[in-house]
Amino acid sequence: MHEKYPERSPANFRILRVTAAMLVLHLLLSAHYLAVGSPSPSWRILIPSGPLLMAFACTIAVSRTGSGTPGRRLLRYILTISAAAGYGLSILNSSGQWFFTLFYREDFSVIHDAVLIPGLFSMLLGEPAMDGDMLSLLSWAVVGTVLFLLGILLTVLLLRIGRSRRGRENQAETGWKGGVLVPAIFFLMAVIGFFIFPETRVLAGSESGSGSTYVRPVSNTAVQVAENYAFPGISDKDIHLLVIESYGSTLFLKDEYLDAMESSYRRLGMMLGDLGFKVYSGFVRSPVFGGRSWLADSSLLTATQISSQRMFDDRVASEQPAFFLQLLENGGYHRVYAAPGTYESWESWRKTFPFEEYFFRYDFGYEGPFVSFGAMPDQYFLDVIGRRLQTDRKEFIMALLVSSHVPFESVPPYFQEWSFDQYGREYTEENISIYDNNWLSGNELAEGYLASIDYSLQSALGYLAQHASDSGLMIVVGDHQPRKPVSTPDAGYTVPVHVILPANSSVRLPEEWGLSRGLHPGVPSANEVLYPEIAAIPRLMDRILHWRPEMELILP
Repeated sequence: MHEKYPERSPANFRILRVTAAMLVLHLLLSAHYLAVGSPSPSWRILIPSGPLLMAFACTIAVSRTGSGTPGRRLLRYILTISAAAGYGLSILNSSGQWFFTLFYREDFSVIHDAVLIPGLFSMLLGEPAMDGDMLSLLSWAVVGTVLFLLGILLTVLLLRIGRSRRGRENQAETGWKGGVLVPAIFFLMAVIGFFIFPETRVLAGSESGSGSTYVRPVSNTAVQVAENYAFPGISDKDIHLLVIESYGSTLFLKDEYLDAMESSYRRLGMMLGDLGFKVYSGFVRSPVFGGRSWLADSSLLTATQISSQRMFDDRVASEQPAFFLQLLENGGYHRVYAAPGTYESWESWRKTFPFEEYFFRYDFGYEGPFVSFGAMPDQYFLDVIGRRLQTDRKEFIMALLVSSHVPFESVPPYFQEWSFDQYGREYTEENISIYDNNWLSGNELAEGYLASIDYSLQSALGYLAQHASDSGLMIVVGDHQPRKPVSTPDAGYTVPVHVILPANSSVRLPEEWGLSRGLHPGVPSANEVLYPEIAAIPRLMDRILHWRPEMELILP
């Protein structure tokens, strides 16, 4: 029998060897679906991605294409490049999925989330010695080169596994004789998954997620219209929306965090009382976990829970002005956006978020040392904004605080006098507290996180005391939970929210929000659906702004 079939057994063995190699590669690149906390079901490990299927098909095609003529050599070259590109994209997708699973608890999209790569380089480099365009070009060049080289390596490896000892000319009859069988197996897996599991259609992009958009209902004009004010609930006084980085409900799930926060809340609560303010606190659900603050920030302005980069891109591409900013514009408010963690913006973003003044990284005149993610301390940039407030106009300030951003390695001192005549040179290496943490790990994560949150909270409320003591409304809210392992394993998506009003305000807040008096929001419930989305905050603010003693404040 061995004499009768001399070639079939070795050839079939090579077919099985190649098929096994491709299956192993697929499983390695899809192992993130088995990770604890993966947002996708584990059965998705069975479904190969499009780029990987393309790479496998091109690899097989290379093996079955001879090189006897220039045309065939060119075809082999094109197929090899295509296979390497497919493997590179698959590696990028797998790496992104691991990163997003571990830090964000979300799925990664090569199409929409890969644009974040330059931002990742920027964070890792701190204060880069080049402009944003050059950094973006460099980061893409580095990532693209590494991925392509890895793709070439995988292509060559698989070709060697399937190569026949008799030479390239006879490969079509031996090592790759089952070339049709191998891609057919993976294609069949993809088709079965697509039609049996409806979720794959969403993940493949055939369906798109959407968030509910708030449209302000028409109210009884006899009650709603004030004689002299656009916003009678606050007598047209200034409005401040301060977003604290990584300020999450995990602070109330660990004893070591809770004890420290209770002390901070008592101290800051007494300060608010002395200033003539009252505060109500509770929790809201952020659309994100561990990062991607801009999704939470945009949810706050659009009144739409924006939970993915795809939703954000679609919303900005529409150029439809954000609901809350339209409301403020109609009320005659001067709108200011302060974000020291951002370098610049683009035209469609500004049309979607139409402020009248934008302050980014290099607009604050900061000359001090680089401090954490946002380059400058929260207190410094809030002081710059506070000194620009004018008493002859109605102001809305949205400020994105940055001093509590990961990696929680440097926390500046808080200056009681709020004086920065040296443009930030008041900060030195001697008075900045340093913690043994980095972007991936740390030995003082809890200490650094608590110190940075305390500093940011003190800066936010100190800003109210120093520059905004005549305000009508101030909202302080977290953008998302801190990343693991700073967050507890059971931490969800809830973040604290504080509603600060003048002590003599007669506004009645809705019972549905579960807000309690004081800065301490209490211990969050494990049932997160009890809490409003962060995108509901504009609805709450709308009701506060238009509230009159004659009406009840009840959300729809």
